[in-house]
Amino acid sequence: MSDMQTNETLEKRVHELERIMESLKEMERRYRSLYENAQAGLARTRTSDGSILECNTQMARIFGYDDAQIFIREYAMAENYVDTPQREKFIAELKTAGEIINREVQLYKRDRTTVWVRFDSRMVPEQGYMEDVVIDITEQKKAMADRLALQDRLDQARRLESVGRLAGGVAHDFNNMLFVIQGYTQAAMEEADPSGPQHAMLAEVLTAARRSANLTKQLLAYARKQTISPRIMDLNTGVEKNLGRIRQILGRQIQLSWQPGRNLPPVNMDPSQVDDILTALSANAAEAIEGPGRVTFHTGVQQLDAADCEADPACLPGRFVRLTVEDDGCGMDARILENLFEPFFTTRDVGQGSGLGLAMVDGIVSQNNGFVKVDSTPGRGSVFHVFFPCHTGETVTP
Repeated sequence: MSDMQTNETLEKRVHELERIMESLKEMERRYRSLYENAQAGLARTRTSDGSILECNTQMARIFGYDDAQIFIREYAMAENYVDTPQREKFIAELKTAGEIINREVQLYKRDRTTVWVRFDSRMVPEQGYMEDVVIDITEQKKAMADRLALQDRLDQARRLESVGRLAGGVAHDFNNMLFVIQGYTQAAMEEADPSGPQHAMLAEVLTAARRSANLTKQLLAYARKQTISPRIMDLNTGVEKNLGRIRQILGRQIQLSWQPGRNLPPVNMDPSQVDDILTALSANAAEAIEGPGRVTFHTGVQQLDAADCEADPACLPGRFVRLTVEDDGCGMDARILENLFEPFFTTRDVGQGSGLGLAMVDGIVSQNNGFVKVDSTPGRGSVFHVFFPCHTGETVTP
């Protein structure tokens, strides 16, 4: 072969190699673009300790970083994004895992807030790492939790509605029978010798009947079926009329503070219902305090918008007159708060209470188109906020 032919052959091979190299570079550019612009986090993770060897930008963004290299350098050790018990459990799982691992975990971001992610990982045991596809599922988890919470509240509302219907029906019939018992007992007492034993026994029967009548009143209030006579009234006046009774309920060791708000709009409700609410909240506060303590009643006006009501389905936007009752008692945990307004739920010993007081409060307030919010922490007392709609019509008391 001549030198000319040899040169031509070499040139062809060089051109072919250059074309192949350019093709490889193009393929690498396409791969890199796909890798960097993927909407899922892509990473290689060391199997032995869970640390991240390399990742794309989206992986870094999931953890609060804009640059993958900074993320790997500053944060990619497993102890930074997962606590020790969870990391040790994960590493133990890796040792017995198959080729593919799918799991959902809650990890830490750069600012130590948490993020839920789903890992779809392929083990590469000969290289000592696994290849991960990571998707941020925090919003899906939150949406799922919100749906479950709404479903729980819906189920509870339906259950309480059924209990309310039953309680209302039973209370009406029972109340009618109590009228008969009280009437005949009073008639018998008039004929009995006041100094005789029969009179004293009849007096006990009458006392029990009256207590039972009060219980039926609470049941009807919870079921929102009691007969009411609403009137336009000033809430401050309603509280002030009850201060003497509130002090009796609280006892001598508990200090009462009354802080009325100024220029309250009127509310339209039955004054006797205000009395019942104040009595129930006072009794609840007294029960929460062992020994000396303090209970504060104060009123005010509050405007609520949709954002204020987003976390509480019972909350309604609008302008309200607010009655707040604060105590420095034992407080309540999450379990008690969850069941607080259920009828017959009580933390007292058997025979120490019916468990209808706060259920009655909730029923009365709901009947008047209001709602109740409670803030409490064990050992730090409780705060009850009762919201009544402002009356916007005629302000003259009929």
